Amino acid sequence: HESTSGKKKRAPSQLTLDLAPSELVASGLPDLTSSEVVANELDILGMDISHHMLEFYADFLNHLGAIKSSDLIKERAGSSVLVAGVKVALQTPPVRSGRRVMFLTLDDGYGCNDVTFFEDVQNSYAGLLRSSSLFLIRGVIRRTGPRGISLRATAAWELVGSYEKWRNLGIHGAING
Repeated sequence: HESTSGKKKRAPSQLTLDLAPSELVASGLPDLTSSEVVANELDILGMDISHHMLEFYADFLNHLGAIKSSDLIKERAGSSVLVAGVKVALQTPPVRSGRRVMFLTLDDGYGCNDVTFFEDVQNSYAGLLRSSSLFLIRGVIRRTGPRGISLRATAAWELVGSYEKWRNLGIHGAING
């Protein structure tokens, strides 16, 4: 059916749905903070969507001089660096030598870092690696190819605890205590 203006008319029997959401009524509760939104996203969806977890620690990480995964390629082999991230994977596959090696993959929002914990350091950090999900890692850069980088871990800290110490004690308490 077309009217004289060229627009289609609805047939009288055609169903029309009003799918516009109703207006929200304020409950009196304050809006969720960004960190509460992300915590709920992680709890319900299992992933952060609105913000990367590390965004909440940016000032702290910049103050420490942590390196973004996308910038590690600019660092020299053998350099000691500080990186941070969310645990993506922790693996302890069997290796030919029979020695135990732990491989941690961290996501920092700019890419992933692969960190290797050899036996000489893993005894100190194995429990932390299994029980935490946000990390601050000191490691030595190892080139694995023209654009490949991995880190040999020399120290690890739980990021949230280090951040709280920094807020309360200053920089020296963050990664030394």
